[in-house]
Amino acid sequence: MTVFDVFEEIPFTYIEIDRGTVYGNENSKETNLMGIFKLREGKETSANIELPISSATLHVHPEDFDGANGIVGNAVRVNGITYDITNVTGGSNFDTGVMEHLTLSLQRTDLAEVE
Repeated sequence: MTVFDVFEEIPFTYIEIDRGTVYGNENSKETNLMGIFKLREGKETSANIELPISSATLHVHPEDFDGANGIVGNAVRVNGITYDITNVTGGSNFDTGVMEHLTLSLQRTDLAEVE
């Protein structure tokens, strides 16, 4: 049983980014895929200040990507919101050692659309 058997998958868009072009960073390719999105939101208090905190992860199928290299620095769009991919970790089956999913750590961002 994998994480994909337990949680419901939703559609997302994987956005490959060309960095440092004449126009700045540009979307070079968008691919529609399925994955498991988790968003955790809350508040952190310190010295009479209340700050919103948020963390998001996306569990994806490893076969949808050419290895984990090159994923960090690209982006995903989930439910109309764009996130930078800041980290990738692998999830392996402990019994077989087979990589069953990749977990993408996400940070909310804004990407401008180039026309």
